[in-house]
Amino acid sequence: MPTAQEVFDKVRTHLENLPARAVDHEGGQCQYRTYVPIEGKMVELRCAIGVLLPDGEWLNFAGSVEGLLHAYPQLRTTIEPLDAEMVDRNWDHGYESDGLALLAELQSVHDTGSNWHWWEKTFVGRDALKRLADKFGLEYTVETEEA
Repeated sequence: MPTAQEVFDKVRTHLENLPARAVDHEGGQCQYRTYVPIEGKMVELRCAIGVLLPDGEWLNFAGSVEGLLHAYPQLRTTIEPLDAEMVDRNWDHGYESDGLALLAELQSVHDTGSNWHWWEKTFVGRDALKRLADKFGLEYTVETEEA
């Protein structure tokens, strides 16, 4: 079972390196996994939650992470961090656990259009990730390239 920091780090790294948001071709609805043409070839894209999922039928699921874990409860031990804890207890997230709230918030960062550069389709939501890290008491570190 991953820790909240491990989940956050994996999703953060994934989003910051994703060539485009994982959406369907027709309506722009976010997908756990999709295939899109990039520079003349089909490329698999996964959303913030999709990157945590092992290969399987659940990658074709459409809907919230809460719905995903209800439909496929076996995934709970694979992706839900049990050590996630909200720093600000004044915020009632409405989920059954802080781990599920963290997953839902990460999904929201991916799904929010303003976190993506609209014509380059690149991720620009670092501020949203930093706020989320603060909300859950997680470290937000950016790897720097060595000169």
